[in-house]
Amino acid sequence: DMPDEAAALAAEYCADRGPETNPILGPTTCTDGKINIEVQWPGPSVIQTRIAEILDEGWKSSFNVSFNELAQDENIQQIVLGEYNVATWRQFDAVDPSTDKVWLMCRTIDFISLNFPRYCDEERDLLIDEAQGSTDPDVRVPLYQEISQNMHDAYTYVFLTHNIWDNAFAEDVRDMCDRTTLTARCCAAPSTAEHGSTRSGSPACRHQRKRTGAGAAHRVWPRRDQPEARR
Repeated sequence: DMPDEAAALAAEYCADRGPETNPILGPTTCTDGKINIEVQWPGPSVIQTRIAEILDEGWKSSFNVSFNELAQDENIQQIVLGEYNVATWRQFDAVDPSTDKVWLMCRTIDFISLNFPRYCDEERDLLIDEAQGSTDPDVRVPLYQEISQNMHDAYTYVFLTHNIWDNAFAEDVRDMCDRTTLTARCCAAPSTAEHGSTRSGSPACRHQRKRTGAGAAHRVWPRRDQPEARR
């Protein structure tokens, strides 16, 4: 939203570290006063490609953006090994936010890292542990709000949109929703690893399906331990 200020930051960064090598792209960190970065995503995906193009439109005044669409298995491998500058995909869809702590904790940073930006904040870890240790919403909510603010301030994740998935079933299919809103709308569906669905008049059967909910979000993140991504 502030391209002039972004350009000034990019110019300052390139003056300081421009001759360094971008470990992903190979050439120097900056070219013609702009920071060189690669954006990668799993594909083929028309939506993900459009997202990358929109990001480029917003970034091109200060960044030279390269695109890299990969098969999902290769994309995941590069992410967990830290072989990327910026990546987009869907994450953080747990009904209970404590389930998502694996993506944030310092202890999940290693050669293979589930903390994908490889950003460690031990104070945030303490907040996560404190929130998980309580069952009182009045205690947990302020803690998770503080954790969310930390994620925002660190710029390790930029949330783009929330996914809302619809699943249609025959009227005689039961037990596909384990939490409802006050208006009786399904807001969370059970995972097939833990639950089964039942059909009226028949034994329980299991469906291969993904966990649904409005918590899943497309987001973009940079590797925090790479210098060209810190701005």
